[in-house]
Amino acid sequence: MKKQHIKIKKIIFFSYLLATVLGMSFLVSCVKDEPLERVLPTTITVQGDKFTDDQGREIILNGINIVSKDKAEGYIFQSGPELYENLQNGASIASDL
Repeated sequence: MKKQHIKIKKIIFFSYLLATVLGMSFLVSCVKDEPLERVLPTTITVQGDKFTDDQGREIILNGINIVSKDKAEGYIFQSGPELYENLQNGASIASDL
């Protein structure tokens, strides 16, 4: 169990490292003489089943969505340290909470 836990942590670490390197390479690849406003999108729209920017490039959104379907909580998820610990450990939140 402990080896699997370490393996999951390594996978998460290298995923973050890869995302950081790719993000930095995107910023470095920008033409220095071109204004930032021309490189970064100003609008995001839907074309078919894809999000695209004002230059026609496909946008891929990443993130975590946590919701509460409990009316008593006002539909606001009540989180605490255990939530973030579970996320760090790569646990499935839907089955753990």
